[in-house]
Amino acid sequence: MSIDWVEGVGYLASLLVVLSLAQTRVLWLRLLSLSGSVVFTTYGLLIDSWPLVITNSVIVILNLYFLWR
Repeated sequence: MSIDWVEGVGYLASLLVVLSLAQTRVLWLRLLSLSGSVVFTTYGLLIDSWPLVITNSVIVILNLYFLWR
């Protein structure tokens, strides 16, 4: 089984989102969710998936807002 680097980006994004959901501290949840969303946005751009890009861009904005607040 061979995984190319683009798929690796998708797997990394998935891992970050899963790790964020396992957090009990809201700060860590937001930081990991933000990281996962940034990587998922990048992945969406790499595979030319605009629904993925749009959804995760909105999640990035929401996480930044709640971290700032």
